[in-house]
Amino acid sequence: MSLQIYYGVCTKLAFEINENYYGGKHFGWFAPYFHEPSAPPSSNPHDIYYRFEEDSRRMDEHSTIIKENRSGIIRGANFMLKNSTISSSTFNDITRLAKRADFQKFQPILMIVPLTPTIQTKLTQVPLSSRAGSHSMEYQIAGIDKTEFQAIRLKY
Repeated sequence: MSLQIYYGVCTKLAFEINENYYGGKHFGWFAPYFHEPSAPPSSNPHDIYYRFEEDSRRMDEHSTIIKENRSGIIRGANFMLKNSTISSSTFNDITRLAKRADFQKFQPILMIVPLTPTIQTKLTQVPLSSRAGSHSMEYQIAGIDKTEFQAIRLKY
């Protein structure tokens, strides 16, 4: 029996914030494949990785994916603030980091997560109404410790 693997992409900035402000706990969207040509680009880890790689390397000031990552980091910090996981001072620090980060901070990191019994308890299937397409396979994993996944950079 083979081990199921989940693939997700985060940015250097998101990874560093999770490590430094959230006690090393990570959250992400994942798929049970790295590249599925028929999957929508916004739910395909390969395509997401490539978009971050290209937009950060080329310093694209109009990059939608970088803008969305900045706002997603701030939304995540707001969630943590409302749940009393971080202080308002920490929220302000994270917001400043997200708004001021240079393009290098948006280089992608591929997260490779083997499905272990512990990960199984943290894995949630994304409702169809929130997926990029009716045929896309999307999951969220919250509270992953970096010992539970591999974080790698690919060369393109």
